[in-house]
Amino acid sequence: MSKKKKLILGGVLLAITVIASSTYYVIEPLYRPAIVEKVVEAKPEHKAPVVKAIDANELIILVNKARTDNGLPALAVNEKLNASACAKADDMIARNYWAHDAPDGTAPWYFFDQAGYYYKYAGENQAYGHPTAKSTVEGWVKSPLHYKNIAMPDFTEMGMCSRLAPFQGRVQTNVMVNHFGSQY
Repeated sequence: MSKKKKLILGGVLLAITVIASSTYYVIEPLYRPAIVEKVVEAKPEHKAPVVKAIDANELIILVNKARTDNGLPALAVNEKLNASACAKADDMIARNYWAHDAPDGTAPWYFFDQAGYYYKYAGENQAYGHPTAKSTVEGWVKSPLHYKNIAMPDFTEMGMCSRLAPFQGRVQTNVMVNHFGSQY
């Protein structure tokens, strides 16, 4: 023996068949509101916002401005540090991780070594998702640990990389890596 009951669940009218000999239920939708049908039939009219690539040179200028505004000398740009920063950014994008250490334990210093930069002091700042160079550097300046790298008097050089790529579930975003150093 079975009985049919009606139930509204989440805005959907359901028919529930209750079979008396067990706790077995058969649930059948009887009516779906128009809003559900519109969601199912919706056409993608909204496109993801266009993300503009951030220029690494603009980031360098702004990092150096943050230093000189605080009485520190500007850092020289070092091509090996540019290469190490780009290798790190490319690695994070390729393996889709967001951390100073890679999932396999690879530390940032590996990328310095691979680029042939033999450092006495080294540091790394990272950022992603910022729409402009200005917002990126403002974020670093407001973060005590990132600012410590920017304002460290022992650093004499830096390298910068900015990549526009799919990353961390975003269709396109800017991924920035700033490497700092002083050589022996």
